[in-house]
Amino acid sequence: MFLIFDQFGFTGIYVFTVIISTIITLVLFNTLLKENNNLIISFFATILAVYVCGDYIFCSRNQMFSFLFFLLEFYCLHELLKNGKKRYFIYLILIAFGLLCVHDTVYPIFFVILLPYLAEIVLRLFLKLKETSKLEYSELLNQKYLVLLFILSIFIGFCTPLFGTAYSNLVSALGGVGVQFVAEMQPVNILNDFPIQIMVILFFSIMCFTKTKLKIRDFLFIIGFLIMGIMNYRSYPFIYLIGIIPVINMLYSFLETYMTKEKLDKFFEKISSSKIFVIVLSLMLLIVSLRNYSERINELYIDDLAYPVEETNYILNNLDYKNIRIWTHYNFGSYLEMYEIPVFVDSRAEMFIEQMNPGCTVLEDWNN
Repeated sequence: MFLIFDQFGFTGIYVFTVIISTIITLVLFNTLLKENNNLIISFFATILAVYVCGDYIFCSRNQMFSFLFFLLEFYCLHELLKNGKKRYFIYLILIAFGLLCVHDTVYPIFFVILLPYLAEIVLRLFLKLKETSKLEYSELLNQKYLVLLFILSIFIGFCTPLFGTAYSNLVSALGGVGVQFVAEMQPVNILNDFPIQIMVILFFSIMCFTKTKLKIRDFLFIIGFLIMGIMNYRSYPFIYLIGIIPVINMLYSFLETYMTKEKLDKFFEKISSSKIFVIVLSLMLLIVSLRNYSERINELYIDDLAYPVEETNYILNNLDYKNIRIWTHYNFGSYLEMYEIPVFVDSRAEMFIEQMNPGCTVLEDWNN
């Protein structure tokens, strides 16, 4: 990202972020389409997920790439396990290495995503558990490749310049002082979060009061992503961007329970072929896009109320900034670093705690 800024400035970062955001949206849409083969449901689910958590994901931070890799993992798992395309095993290995390179702190989530698939294999083949009236198994191909991928992904996590940091960083970050006061490390208050409330009510309503049969892996994914999202705001987007996949699978299963697949396909085909529907939808998207564009067209790349823009310019033009020590705020230390100005602390909380750097109490000192 710094290389892009160095060559093309903020415009380069903006354009690059738009490109990656577009790719994320397309990958999510195609993943949903692969799962359910329903254009209408996949389209609206993608719009909903992007609308709810787009501000958090579509920004020039490394989690943007993390979510892209996780969505690609889901897509490749579908092709490997449902369509039997063995070459996607190689793609999954490459995704693991890519994730490790761009954001090793969240790397363990790569093989956590594999766990619900493995759980189905263990429950069916080893524990011999039968399907229930509410839960059923998926038909998985290439199961040996899945087991091999899980084992390899664990060892891949150790392939870092500092051995094992992909695991130790996550544990240290969750147990460090940053959890106490960094906003994104705080737990989510469900009572004040309407989308989570809707998802929880929808999930338990379908499971308890309908005849819908849910795939075991989707059941485990929904429970797992809800727990992750509620634990802290950093994991919050998993509920919507990644968790939308099993949730839509659940909704589609609900529809299939009360409508035959033929009727369901005809119903959505009738909607998608309606000229009125296409026109109304296009106008809605156009209006929303123009509204957002008009609100942001005059905005600067950097909000000078949130970042010390003028102060930074003064430091660059009037001080020997490479040989001075500056006390900086947690939220804007990274802005000064972008101009190679040494700072006291920046927003990488994990880097300034004793759990990560023995003897380092910078974050605690800043907070006091």
